[in-house]
Amino acid sequence: MRIAFIGGGHMSTSLVGGLLARGLAPGDIAVADPVPAQLERLRDSFGVRTSLDNLQAVRDADLVVLAVKPQDMAAAAHTIAGEIATRRPIVVSIAAGIRLANLGAWLGPGVPLVRTMPNRPALIGAGITGACAGALVGPALVLDIADSRRVTAAELRRARLRRGARVLLRTANSARGILHAPFAADYVALDLAAARLLAARGVRAVGIDALSIGAPGEEGDEVHRVLLAAGIWVIEGLDLAGAPAGRVDLVCLPLRLAGAEGAPARVLVRTRPATRSSVER
Repeated sequence: MRIAFIGGGHMSTSLVGGLLARGLAPGDIAVADPVPAQLERLRDSFGVRTSLDNLQAVRDADLVVLAVKPQDMAAAAHTIAGEIATRRPIVVSIAAGIRLANLGAWLGPGVPLVRTMPNRPALIGAGITGACAGALVGPALVLDIADSRRVTAAELRRARLRRGARVLLRTANSARGILHAPFAADYVALDLAAARLLAARGVRAVGIDALSIGAPGEEGDEVHRVLLAAGIWVIEGLDLAGAPAGRVDLVCLPLRLAGAEGAPARVLVRTRPATRSSVER
């Protein structure tokens, strides 16, 4: 794996030192910083690749660590946004106070984002890091819906969805194969009460096996308005017929389309590993 650090300050130094101590080759680490003295110190201490140019540092990276000061983050992100959108490496931010929504706006949709807060003991392998993934990447629940007409609030309430959950709704649409047949207006959709419940619960993302999460007509339009106003990502047109039931890992990668209200996406799910930490459970 090749890792690029944007910013060569104390935190980057600690992380680079920790990575090298665990066997990563110096040639697999690149650091960009506008201060030549910082880069010279890193070269002399670790033998890593350095550059004054952010874009050059990230060109072959599998993972990009944004380690600049919060007030410099927007400018740094904009310098690499084009390359990141094209190649889509994992992007990790260690800046305090910078939300994933901000990073997504600066780098574009579909970029795998992780926000972390490491500390200096990472240099000797004794650090503690909290991590938070974006709305479209992470643990999710494939929920089988029994009602053959609508996804109702009563059924969602039984699932006990928590704040921050990602839920994929597998309905009778999957059994009917409606995504592979001529359009039928009687598809199973989310009703308005269910949309309001998802908004109240603070769900991060919801997907469904229909071309629209709302039914045709005014109520369906209001379903979209309620979900989007609550900041919930809506993933439509999912083929969930062969998806594993229950807890899964979700990766949703939408295309970056400037000025568009939606975009095509590649969506993958897989069964979560059997061994999980207590935090994940």
